[in-house]
Amino acid sequence: MYKGKLNIVQKEMNRVNIDILRISKIKWIDSGHFRSANNTVLYSGHNTHKKNGVGLLITNQMSQSLIGYKAVNDIIIYIQDVTGGTDQTSGECSLGQTIPI
Repeated sequence: MYKGKLNIVQKEMNRVNIDILRISKIKWIDSGHFRSANNTVLYSGHNTHKKNGVGLLITNQMSQSLIGYKAVNDIIIYIQDVTGGTDQTSGECSLGQTIPI
C-alpha cells in the first residue's frame, strides 16, 4: 500500500466510523508501527521482498487500549488489547480470518 492509498483508506475509515480495519497484501518490507493522521498503523511484512503483508489501521482512541502486538510473519500479526477490563488477544491473517487465542 502506498502513502497516497493509505490517506484515502484513512479518510474512508473515519467517514464510516470504523475503529479497527484489517489490511491485507500491504506489501511493505519488515514490520513495525507508526502514527498517521488520527490513526495508528501496525504492519507485518516479508523480511526482504515486497510481497504479502498484513496490517491493522486502528484509531488513536482505540490504540490507547492496546497492550501490545506481535508481527509473526508476512501473513500473521497478533494484537493484545483490554476489552471490558480483561486482556484479549486476537490475530489477523491475510486470508481475512480472525484467530481467537
